[in-house]
Amino acid sequence: MNRLKYLVVFLCSLMASFSMFADEAECVFDKDAKTYVFFGNGMFTSLKSANATRTKIRAIVRKMAKSGAYSFDYEDFKKFEFALAYNKNESLFTQLEQVIKQRSESEDVIKNRVRAAARKVRDQDLEDHISLYRA
Repeated sequence: MNRLKYLVVFLCSLMASFSMFADEAECVFDKDAKTYVFFGNGMFTSLKSANATRTKIRAIVRKMAKSGAYSFDYEDFKKFEFALAYNKNESLFTQLEQVIKQRSESEDVIKNRVRAAARKVRDQDLEDHISLYRA
């Protein structure tokens, strides 16, 4: 039992010493750091359309910076880099196949989560809701 007391005292002392130094930690700010904003295209998006969307995002963020209503200003905006993370699309039919597959998989996940919740909770309102969902 004495060992346990010593262990508890040691752990409490250790935690107290770490929290004592927490106030001394300081953040280092790199004034030359850049903020990278990437636009990743979705399915059925051409390269031209993806570039146009990236340009729109840049214009919106620039307007926000000039307004002064946000936590960054125009000087900060100059440090923003807007890039395109474009993924070349497959053929139309391959994309349609992927959309159908993803939707059916996500519906299965939702159904399984609802069923699991129903097994854990015996609430009449919830059971009625699940019955309607299954119908």
